Amino acid sequence: MQRISLHAITGHARRLLAVATAGILAVSSVATLSACGTSDGATANAAEGSTINVAVAANSKPLSYTEVNGDLAGYEVAVLQAADKELKDYSFKIEAVADDAEEIGLDSGKYGLITGGYFKTESREKKYLFPETNTGVSLMKIYTLKKNADINSLDDLHSRKVAPVSPSGGVNNLLTQYNDKHPDSTIDIVRQDNVNLAENFKGLIDGKYDAVVEPEQSFDYASVKQSLGNKFRETKPVQVNDQYFLVSKKQKTFLPKLDKALKMLKDNGTLKKLSKQYFGEDVFQYKESAE
Repeated sequence: MQRISLHAITGHARRLLAVATAGILAVSSVATLSACGTSDGATANAAEGSTINVAVAANSKPLSYTEVNGDLAGYEVAVLQAADKELKDYSFKIEAVADDAEEIGLDSGKYGLITGGYFKTESREKKYLFPETNTGVSLMKIYTLKKNADINSLDDLHSRKVAPVSPSGGVNNLLTQYNDKHPDSTIDIVRQDNVNLAENFKGLIDGKYDAVVEPEQSFDYASVKQSLGNKFRETKPVQVNDQYFLVSKKQKTFLPKLDKALKMLKDNGTLKKLSKQYFGEDVFQYKESAE
């Protein structure tokens, strides 16, 4: 049998070989895309093997925070890691960002999921997807000095100086709704971007404010007391809200699988265990309520 080397192939035959090779590569590429799905790089929505970019707050202890060595930690980070183990077709790529960058990133498509102790609101339900299973419970409380024994509820704040609140946060919603229901005894609301809780608590000591209203799970109260002195007290919850992860509307295929994983973690006691670890109590014992 005569052996023909590649160098012996005519120019015409070489062109035929190139066309055939290109066709094989094109078919291979289509098959690969069919198996893996399509992705915009930030909010992949493929049937399997997809990476969901997740944003968590960089400095919101105990929900999520960055340790000295650069590692992410906190309750919501631990929940994400536990859910990631249960998800077979998806994996999380978690990034720490500034608080106000989370929803912006979700709106732009940079992230497919964000955390941050979010409540359900009418505006959010129009913009985002919510899992059926809540990942936490927010206990809204009033913090004041121990000497202010007469401050125990929102009714006691209408003539008091309340520390500034974020215009886009749950505290603002709570106080605004209270004022709508009590037009004759409203609370003076000071709205401010980039609220600094340490400064708010220091304002209590300095007499600048009479009260700070804040969800218990949204800041490290133990560290505040340690740094500013054990002069504060907290009221019973004035409002209880279920908290959820927010999911991009591009992730409709992913949502039920996430919800299944979260439900499993709730049913098997993992969320309860993590709540006790990071919050010091089982927050799931509280049911949604408003004062």
